[in-house]
Order: sequence, then structure tokens, then C-alpha cells
Amino acid sequence: MIDEGYARRVLLYRDVWVDLAALFPPRRGLVPGEGRDTCVDLTGEVEGVLIQWHRGVEGHWLGEVNYTVTNLAGQTQQFTRQLVPAAVLRARRVAAEPGEGPL
Repeated sequence: MIDEGYARRVLLYRDVWVDLAALFPPRRGLVPGEGRDTCVDLTGEVEGVLIQWHRGVEGHWLGEVNYTVTNLAGQTQQFTRQLVPAAVLRARRVAAEPGEGPL
């Protein structure tokens, strides 16, 4: 798919894992949110969709990603079109349907 916005760019829509623990590392001195149902869990990896890549002015790569986080009550919140460093992303293989070839 091609987006005809301010510049011609190819939209990828690739399945990825987003490492929330690397994206939001724990900080010293903060009180854990245990017992607070509205606190979001940023300790693991979540499924995401890579929309496209952006190049930073210093040469690093950022992925534009949609992903979902869950709070302690089990409710989810969708984050869309978030820029995240390439280092916190990795490819996610989706299982093929029976009869389909390899991905």
C-alpha cells in the first residue's frame, strides 16, 4: 500500500514484537503500581504491527508501530502510530493456515 501524503512512502504492515521492558526501562526510586488496576504492564513483549520505518537525523532507525498494552485489571489500550527505536522491535512470525506454504 502507498500513502500519497507529504512524501511517497511504502506502508509495510509487518507483524512484530515490541519489547516494552526495553522501551520503558524501570527507574530507581519509583513506587511499583501494585494494587492499582489502572497501572499498565510494561514488563514484557507485546504484539505489534510495523507500519513503516523512519530515519532519525543521527542515522538511527525508528519503527512506526501500532501495539496494545494491558493494565493490571486486564483491560487493553491501543497505541497507534507510535515511533519506537528499531532495537526494541523484532519480527513476529504468524502461523500459517493449514495448506499454506511457509511464510
